[in-house]
Amino acid sequence: MLGIDNINSFFFFLINNNFCELKTQYAAGRIEKSEFISKAHQEFHSILFDLSDELANTDIAAIELTENKVCMLTRLDGIRIIVDNADHRTAPIEILNFNAYEPELGSVIRSLAPFMNTMFDIGANIGWYSLLVQKINPSAVIHAFEPIPVTFQRLKDNIDLNNTLNVYLHNYGLSSNSGTFPFYYYPEGTGNASLQNLANRDDAQVFECALMTLSSIQNELIINEAIDFIKCDVEGNELFVIQGGINR
Repeated sequence: MLGIDNINSFFFFLINNNFCELKTQYAAGRIEKSEFISKAHQEFHSILFDLSDELANTDIAAIELTENKVCMLTRLDGIRIIVDNADHRTAPIEILNFNAYEPELGSVIRSLAPFMNTMFDIGANIGWYSLLVQKINPSAVIHAFEPIPVTFQRLKDNIDLNNTLNVYLHNYGLSSNSGTFPFYYYPEGTGNASLQNLANRDDAQVFECALMTLSSIQNELIINEAIDFIKCDVEGNELFVIQGGINR
């Protein structure tokens, strides 16, 4: 069985282009052809086959490598996700490492998805739960909210990749007050982006992001049916989201 360390090493190789460096060394004559072939197989090519064997133990059915892009296809729901090469805990990497992604919550949402008419995905991140519901119930209308600009772009890319219908994306967050506020973000853990520097990292990036209240967006969004499911994951600010839904 391929261990977590080997899986992470493989993606570390993808991120750091070590195979390309090895090819550069050979092209420049710094290593012999036989040494290049041996190192390429032992350090890089063999990991591809190890990963292929390991997929049977996970919810990943396929890994697609294309120019400058890695995509993974899930077995259970048929979701395609672009892998963020900096995020250590993005959903497809979590599945490779731990075989499934948030299985308890996923099981609950799978059981409820067929009965959903309108869903709010607050703190959508890269779109995992929006895509999960859409795959199970394509007729459900989903509004996904994600304030961080770089994460919002990944959300949009994943929604486009899966050719989804009825998923509407909003590049702002929800809270108890409307306005523009600083969010702390670091690429290795995009799901931890928050109004507070939760990781206490000196190198956290700061983005000025828009926040709205649930009450203030009622007239903006065209919702034909009652909102019957809200998934809210906003790193400890869930109470403020609820407070913003109380008409004042």
